[in-house]
Formats: sequence, C-alpha cells, structure tokens
Amino acid sequence: MQEGELPELTENEIPKLQQDDGIVGGEVLPSDFEKAYVRTRKAFENDKIREATRQAEQLLKNIVVDIIDSNYRRLSQSESFQKKVAQVVSDDPTKDLAEVSLRDLCSLLDDTDIQLFTFANKDYEKHSILLKSFNYENLANLATYCEANSEADDARLGVQQLLCAITALLVAHLGIEISEYHLLANFTHITQEIERIRDSYTKLNPIESKMSYLRQGKREKDKRSFVWYKFRGMLINQSDGSRNIAFKVETFVNILSTIFKGIVEYLGPKEQLPVQDVSEIAKSIIMEAGYQSGSRFGWTMHEIFQQESRPLNLEEKIKKWCAFDSDVGFGMLDLAKEVEREQKETNGYKYEDLAFSIQLSDNFLVFKQEASDVNLCCFMRGYIQGVLEKITGQPLIVTHRTTQCEQFIPDQDYCIFEVKTDEEALTGILSDIERKQSSDVQRLDSEEETELMSKAGDE
Repeated sequence: MQEGELPELTENEIPKLQQDDGIVGGEVLPSDFEKAYVRTRKAFENDKIREATRQAEQLLKNIVVDIIDSNYRRLSQSESFQKKVAQVVSDDPTKDLAEVSLRDLCSLLDDTDIQLFTFANKDYEKHSILLKSFNYENLANLATYCEANSEADDARLGVQQLLCAITALLVAHLGIEISEYHLLANFTHITQEIERIRDSYTKLNPIESKMSYLRQGKREKDKRSFVWYKFRGMLINQSDGSRNIAFKVETFVNILSTIFKGIVEYLGPKEQLPVQDVSEIAKSIIMEAGYQSGSRFGWTMHEIFQQESRPLNLEEKIKKWCAFDSDVGFGMLDLAKEVEREQKETNGYKYEDLAFSIQLSDNFLVFKQEASDVNLCCFMRGYIQGVLEKITGQPLIVTHRTTQCEQFIPDQDYCIFEVKTDEEALTGILSDIERKQSSDVQRLDSEEETELMSKAGDE
C-alpha cells in the first residue's frame, strides 16, 4: 500500500460531497441538475416518497425544458416539432415552455414524428437506445400517481423508475459518464464507507512515518488524483480541488529556456555585461518565479496542516509536502537528510538554526537535457524555498550545485537541494521587530508625557 493512498481514495473514487446540502462536485459540475438529483436521491433513500416524487417531477421537467431550449434552433426546422409545440401551448401562444405541464412536455420526447433525440444532435444519438426505452408521458403520469399515493407499496418503485429515466437524460444531455451517476445513486452507502476509511486512516497516522520505507526505491505507476472533465475542458486535482493544465515536460522546459535565453539576449547588448553576469540575472528571475509559486502553495499546505487531527512536527510536514508534490509530475521528492537543529539566540530572541536536504529524483526540469543545455534547476530552487519558508516559518537559503545535479552527472537520477536557515535575513527580521517595539514604547512614553503636560496645563 502506497503512502497517501487512502486519502486519494476518499477524494478520487467518488464526487466530493459538501456536508451542508449534499451538493456534488463543488464548482466542477456544469449545472444545478446534479444538486437537485442528489437532493431527490437523499429524500428517496430516507423514505420521504412524497417529497422525492415532487422533486423528481420538477427535476424531470427542468431537464426536458433545458433539452428543448438547448436544441431549439435545430428542432424548429422540423414541421412536426412546430406543430406539436403549437398544440401544447395552444391555449396561450405566449406561454413559456416552463409553464407547460410535464405530461405535454414529455409528449414531445415520445412523438415518433419528431424523433427528438435523433434530430437534436449527435450526442443524444449515442444513447438513443437507452433514451427511447422510456415512455416519458407515462413517466409524467407515474409522477402524479406516486405523489397522490405516496404510502402505496408501488410508489417507491415508481420513484425509482423516475430516477432511472432522469439519470439517462442527464447522462445524454450533459455528456457525463454514466459511472459518475452510479456513484451518485449510491452516495449514502459510499459516504459511510469513506467515513470508515478515514477513521481507519486517522488511526494509522502515528505509525505513518515508520511505514515510509515501503516507498523507498520504488517507481511504481500509481493512480493519480487528476480528473479530466471533458465537457468543461478542465483538469482538476481532487486532492485540493484546484484547476490544473497539462504540458508535455519538453514544452514547459522549452518555455523556461526561451525566457532564459530572451533575458540574456536582451540584457547582454543593452547593459554591456559579461555573459556570465547576464546568465546569473536570468537565473535569479527564473528562481523568483519559482519562489512566488512556491510561496503561494506553501500557504495552501500550511492551511492543510491546520486541518490535521493532531499537530504535525516539522519532519512530518515536509514529508507530507513531498508526497503531495510528487503526485504532480515534478519527480519524486523526499526528505533526503533529516532536519538538524541548533538552538541559537540573537538580540534576546531564541530560534532554531535548521539544516536539511531535499532529494528530487527524476527531476522533470532536466528531462532529456544535455550538460550543454541551459540548466533550469534555479526554478525548483526558488519553488522549494518558497514552500519551505511557509512550512518552517523561517527565511531559508536553498543551494543546488552542479555536483548535486543529475543533468551534469552521468548515471545519476536525482538532484539534491540543500536547505538551511538564512541567519542574516532572520537576524535582520528580529532587529526590525526590536526596533519597532522600541519605537512603539517611545511613542507611548511621548503620548503619556503629552497627556500629563496637558492635564497640568488644565489644572
């Protein structure tokens, strides 16, 4: 079992359920239909048949109206469709489709002259056998019956039939995989299983670090936590709900290399600086880009750590970050050298001087790079510094020498990044704090003196 596998299971295997109203998928799903579906399913599973029937009836109507509205331009080319629509709104030509009865709307789906699912667009045609297996007008009648006879033995079966038809319509209309709706249909059972798994995983936390050796030396393919939502053109990391994009490694490296070379070619002639100096400026800019990205993500990790069931020590935080970012394609991050601590004091403030190292195996930034190519590990230096400064709460220095880089060492498949406390920066921060406190004290003393003199003058 891979470290971190259980949390991935809870986030990846089913849509995320919000506790307040059972909404599925947060911002990922494309409409409110899923929310209504889950509420209907929840009422059904809680044996609230009348409520489930009303919700299913309204949901079915909303879906049918949306199908017709979405395909109205194509459908209006059909004379049969125009005649049928004229019939269902004959009493009031200005009537909106949403005001038409469910039974009349469903008759549009059943009409063999219209062939709505064939005529609308090819997406429905893929599911035509499934869609045509239902008599939608009968379903409308069934909804009326179930609502009026919610205590009857067959009312529950009737609602179940309504939900089956709704599922089929949603699958075809929104282009969502039917497996996702199978999960929705069983969400109560699944969420109970998730709670059980989470509880089990929490009990594993005390021995989690002792099990980390199971990952050493392994480069197994693992199921990633990214889900592709084709109908939205979105790639979502379900570990944190963030939107991502997918680049080939060569593309990303080429982008950074082009920026690097552009800086060198622009600044060199303009500033009349040696190539080496200009290259260092370019590296510092690329490093700053990595640092800003890492800092933002470091805050995210900090917030994640606040949600833990117990306080984590520094080593645990670093290992959890390594595990998280190993899942995004950087390579395999590990705490290669355990954190060394030395208690120090400056200006009356005590702090820990930290020193450790991060190993990045199969570093994506050096993939297919020759020793003569631009080395872009400055980006990762900045990223690691940005993340770890937020995790440790200290200013840090991250170094990465060519003797530690797999781009320059044949047969080596990892890079080493040395991390230590930036004592000069930390001393400066502490001095600033001391000056501010001293300034505040002087300001208060001055204000008190002014107040006393004012009182003396009044007297």
